[in-house]
Amino acid sequence: MYKKTVSGIMLILLLTSILSSAFNVQSAKAEPKTIIVPDDYPTIQEAINAANQGDTVYVRAGTYCESIVVDKTLSLMGENRSTTVIDGNMSDYVVKILAENVRISGFTIKNAHFVHVRIYSDNNILRNNRIVGAGAEISYWGVYLGLCDNNTVEGNIIKGCGEGIMVESSSYNKIIENTIMSNHRGIRLTTAAHIPEGPPSPPSYYNIIYHNNFVNNSLQASDYGITTIWDDGYPSGGNYWSDYNGTDLYSGVYQNETGSDGIGDAPYIIDENSIDNYPLMNPWTPTPPVPEVLTATVDIHPEALNLGSRGKWITAYIELPEGYDITNINVSTIMLNDTVPAELRPVTIGDYDDDGIPDLMVKFERAEVISYIIANINVTKLFEERLMTISLTITGYLNDGIQFKGDDAVRIRMPTPRGLGYIIPI
Repeated sequence: MYKKTVSGIMLILLLTSILSSAFNVQSAKAEPKTIIVPDDYPTIQEAINAANQGDTVYVRAGTYCESIVVDKTLSLMGENRSTTVIDGNMSDYVVKILAENVRISGFTIKNAHFVHVRIYSDNNILRNNRIVGAGAEISYWGVYLGLCDNNTVEGNIIKGCGEGIMVESSSYNKIIENTIMSNHRGIRLTTAAHIPEGPPSPPSYYNIIYHNNFVNNSLQASDYGITTIWDDGYPSGGNYWSDYNGTDLYSGVYQNETGSDGIGDAPYIIDENSIDNYPLMNPWTPTPPVPEVLTATVDIHPEALNLGSRGKWITAYIELPEGYDITNINVSTIMLNDTVPAELRPVTIGDYDDDGIPDLMVKFERAEVISYIIANINVTKLFEERLMTISLTITGYLNDGIQFKGDDAVRIRMPTPRGLGYIIPI
């Protein structure tokens, strides 16, 4: 009886321990990472399949003959929009976006038989791409937005298609700063065809379209939507229309004040319900901004560097100011003291200092950094004092050209003769 009682107690304790352990197990949260094509995977689709939510797929320059489906939230970044090419090889589509909060930038997307970029989800950004059709009779749509809201199509060149942009039963989308040229029709907003026995399709309403260049399209625009906004008010202006033949003699909100202002005196009429009130007289180009340098927070590790150490990496954690997206950093532009480039891999994103703000982790070749330091310090002083504090500067650019810069203090130490890995001249 005593043995049974002890056995029962031990079993209860064991079960309690197991249950307690089970309830205390916390799922590991994978930090966002950067996957590089073709280094990590030979095709863009394979990289997307391997990615987790929030990852970045960085694609080096080259031509990738494939059609891709983006079915998870991630950033897809090309190295250069002129030399990083996704060629659909006349398949029905080149890029299909099914997930929300997807960012695609830096590509030439070409040779679709039906549609080049097809968006079926909300809150995505398609920015700074070249979308090139094979001709209006062959490539029907450049960008198609179907039953989706709150997407941004910005800064793209879209040409050689039946319709540059098609907005079908989609609302609250922003279409700005694109050049839409040499298509049969530049843009069309409409309602999807009704499916028998199905619910009626919603209209397209409250889409915002301004600062685009509509150039030499056979038909510039058709608007069957509701309350489409075709300009950004005065003095920002609307769109440039290559077939606009108005004059610019006046200025002001009502275009009744003496003096030109780069905005046509008369509206551009799309149809009786669709009007660009402030058509631009010249193609829209972004106003060159005053050079802006963001102040980044930089933490460099190790904080104390032995100049004779044999480690492989110097690691930097970069944090941008509020309102700027860490995934928008172009890693290939990151430099240490304008001399040592960051390695393109490994690169990861995480909250390494636990302050709730994401950091970009990059690495530099330790030997290169030490060589730079030795060449640029007072070696005699270091030899005498054994320790010295220096400042290292990390610089780079965002994909939209904004520069960032951040400094961190690092202590350097003269190695003891026994561990001396470098011959330091005195």
